[in-house]
Amino acid sequence: MQTIFKNWYNFLNEKNKRQVASTFVIDSDDKVLIIRRTKTAPSKPGSWEIPGGRMDPEDKDAKEAAERETQEETGLSVNNLISVSVEETNNKIKHYYTTRDYSGNVSLDPNPKTDILEHDDYKWVSMEEIEELGQQTTVDIYLLKKAISHKKESNT
Repeated sequence: MQTIFKNWYNFLNEKNKRQVASTFVIDSDDKVLIIRRTKTAPSKPGSWEIPGGRMDPEDKDAKEAAERETQEETGLSVNNLISVSVEETNNKIKHYYTTRDYSGNVSLDPNPKTDILEHDDYKWVSMEEIEELGQQTTVDIYLLKKAISHKKESNT
C-alpha cells in the first residue's frame, strides 16, 4: 500500500514541477553566449548564465520555450535547437538545448511581459573562461562540453 501512495504522490508532483528551458548559443569559435543577471535580480543576482527561463502556458513544448526565452533575453533568433539534456530536481524539470544557428544582434532589453531588466551584460566566452568564473556562473561545464560536442557531431 505504501508503494501505491508513493507512486501516486510522485505522479501528482510530476505534473506540478516547474518546466524550465535554456539554450547554449555557440559561435564558430566554440564560445558560448552568457548573460549576467542584474544586481537586483530576485535569485542569483550578478551571476552569469545562459539564456533561459520558465515555460509559459502558450509554449507548445520546451524547445519553443527555449527559443522564446533566448529571443526575450538576448534579442537573438535561434533555430535548429538540439536537445542536450533534461535534468530533474525536486521542483523543476530543466531542458537544455544547443545551437549554432542564430541571427540578430545581442540586445539586453526589459522583459516584454514585466518590463523588468533581468540581465545587464553579456559576453561570448570559452570553456576555460567559464571555468575561471567559478561561483560567479551557473553554467555547468559538463553540459557545456556536451553542448559543444553535440553541435560538432551534427555539423559533420
